[in-house]
Amino acid sequence: MGNWSDQIEQTHLVSLKNVDISYISARRSTSWFIATLIQKFSSIGIKLFPQSNRLISYLLDKRSLQIWWNLKRNKWNVDFVIAHNLGALYPSYKYSRKNNIPFAFDVEDYHPGEGVQYEGQTKVSILRKKLMQRVLPAASYVSFASPLIMDEVLKWCPKIKNRTLINNSFFSAEFTAPEQRVIESKNQPIKLVWFSQNIAQGRGLELIIAALQEIERNNFELHLIGNLYRRFYSEWIEPNSGFIRLHKPMSQNNLYKKLYDFDIGLAIELNNADYNRQICLTNKIFAYAQAGLYILATDTPAQKKFLEEYPWAGSLSGQSILELKKSLVFIKENIEEVRSKVKYRFNKAHCVAYENESSRIKNLIKLLVNE
Repeated sequence: MGNWSDQIEQTHLVSLKNVDISYISARRSTSWFIATLIQKFSSIGIKLFPQSNRLISYLLDKRSLQIWWNLKRNKWNVDFVIAHNLGALYPSYKYSRKNNIPFAFDVEDYHPGEGVQYEGQTKVSILRKKLMQRVLPAASYVSFASPLIMDEVLKWCPKIKNRTLINNSFFSAEFTAPEQRVIESKNQPIKLVWFSQNIAQGRGLELIIAALQEIERNNFELHLIGNLYRRFYSEWIEPNSGFIRLHKPMSQNNLYKKLYDFDIGLAIELNNADYNRQICLTNKIFAYAQAGLYILATDTPAQKKFLEEYPWAGSLSGQSILELKKSLVFIKENIEEVRSKVKYRFNKAHCVAYENESSRIKNLIKLLVNE
């Protein structure tokens, strides 16, 4: 990527064994420039050849072309191909056909609903759905990172041969059982945490900060972990520096250790962000649960369904300053009980751990490769 994430990624790669990695640069380069030109011409070509999956793929994401070039250049001996984002879908399908090997697709986000309030709102949304409708039935299996995303895709793509839900969670071994928290004073600040790649506008942080402004600030600390955008700092962080603490991006292992310092994990997703945000589940909600934190989640359909299934994990709030303020006051009034159940929540979260999720994929791959 050529940014702050490179060093963290290199640290993570040290832990991976028997993995051959090939990078496609996100920086401007000769291949990037050529792919950009082809993407421009694809917008014209698709008017002449509207049934071309290749043109749709190149138009939607120039990295589709870069991925295909990379696949052709590297002479790997592989038994199975798994694509993880929409840009990789068509190249993986094409590569599998060329080499007579199975391929799979992981639908982590609802791509037709990204950047739009409803499916089909834009030409891009329509083309994303069209590409998935045409290619997914050829996949040996399709996995989904949210029950509601799976339900939505199967409405218009019922011919998917094998489908499975794989929650975006983590291995239990990555988390250490927290010590029971003994807090001498109920008035000790309640520590809220939120993490993401970037700390920026449009992520719901404006609402939680505004809600904290309206209650006794010395009762709470808001900890934000990620790459800080300068504009967000000047507009929201600096004026509220009294109760906000910033942390730089950190490796996954260090992040999980750091989570034990906090009481409440914030999953502040907004329905008005886009349709995908309404039905997806982010990895942070699983990280909070597996660390034993109490989750305060906004009531998107996906997060509502999650907490209905796992009510021990936390509570829901509406998506307004007033409703978040009420939720924070409720947490303050019940903080002793929240803190006393950290081990209980940690143990309950074993049911969503990735060792349970990954077994379904392993069994599918073994079955398909041995066919």
